[in-house]
Amino acid sequence: MSNQKEQMKWVLFWVFLTLFVLMVLGTLAMVFLGFGSPTESERELMVKGLIGEVAVCIIALFYSIFGLKSGSVDASKLQELENKTDQALSIIESLRLSNDKNRVGIVSDSSEQGGNSFSVGVIRSTFQEKIAVLDLNPPFPVSDYELTPLPIEIKNDIRSAKPMDVKHKESTYKGMKVQWRALLASVEMSDENKVFVTAELDESILWVWFELEKSSNNTLLVADKDEPFWLCGEIVEATSHKIKMSNVQIKFKKT
Repeated sequence: MSNQKEQMKWVLFWVFLTLFVLMVLGTLAMVFLGFGSPTESERELMVKGLIGEVAVCIIALFYSIFGLKSGSVDASKLQELENKTDQALSIIESLRLSNDKNRVGIVSDSSEQGGNSFSVGVIRSTFQEKIAVLDLNPPFPVSDYELTPLPIEIKNDIRSAKPMDVKHKESTYKGMKVQWRALLASVEMSDENKVFVTAELDESILWVWFELEKSSNNTLLVADKDEPFWLCGEIVEATSHKIKMSNVQIKFKKT
C-alpha cells in the first residue's frame, strides 16, 4: 500500500509539473516572444496569471502532493523556499519591465497617395495614469500616517540589502504608519464579517494585502478591478514584493 501511495505521489508530481511547464512556456511565448495577438489587457492578465501559477505550484507541491505540514518543515528550508520564490518573482519582473520598455505601438495612417505611413511610439504603463485621478492631498492625517517611505523605496531598499541583512532590513519597516495610493486587485471573503484585499502599489510586482470589516466600506464591495484608492495603516510585514498591513482604512475617489 505504501509503495502505491508513493507511486501515486510521483505520478501526480510529474503530471502537475508537465502541465505547469506547458502553461509557463505558453505564457512566456505569448507575452515576451510575440506569439499570437493578445491585447494589452490580456498580456497584463497573463503576466499576473504566470505569477499565480508559480504560487499555486509551490503550494500544491509542498502542501498537497507531499502533504507537508507547517510544523514539519525545517525553518531553513522554508527560508530557502521563500528566497527562491523572491528570485523567481524578480526574474519575472525583469522580463515584464524589459518587455514594457521594448514594446511599441504601430499606428497605420493613409497618405494622400494611398500608401501607408506608420508612427511608432512606446506604449506607456498605466499605473501612474490610473492613480492620477485621486486627489494629491492625502485624506488621512499626515501627523498619524506619513506619505513616506513610498512602496517602491521600501522595495528598492530591501532588494539592495546584502543577503545577511535582508531580514533586518525588512524588520525596520514593521510598525510604520503610512498612507499610499493603490490600485485594487482582488477582494475575497475571509470569513463571515471580513474581506481579504490585495492591491498594486507600483508599476513593478509589488502588492499590499490586508483584511477589512465587510461593512467598513461599501464602495469596496462594488469597486472595479484597478479602481484607485487611498489607504492608510500600519505595516506588519514588508518584503521586496509584498507588504502586509493592519488597522487599514481606505478611501475611494467617489466616497
